[in-house]
Amino acid sequence: LYGDTSQFIAQCIGTLTNVVVIGLLGYVVFKIINVVTPMRSKPEEETEGLDLPEIGVVGYPEFSLNHQAGR
Repeated sequence: LYGDTSQFIAQCIGTLTNVVVIGLLGYVVFKIINVVTPMRSKPEEETEGLDLPEIGVVGYPEFSLNHQAGR
C-alpha cells in the first residue's frame, strides 16, 4: 500500500469510469445485434422446447408437456 488517499480515489474513479463505459458500450452493441438478428426464441418455441427448432430432432420423444396426468 503505497501512495496517499488521492491516488486510491483516482484509481477508484478510473475503475468506475471503465465499468460505466464498457457497460454502456455492451448495452448498445447487444441492442444493435438484437435488431439485426433477434437473440431470443419465440415464446411458443420456448414452451415446447428448443430441440426441434434449433437442432431439427426431438431430444426426448417419450416426454411431452401436452399429456394430462392419469391418462
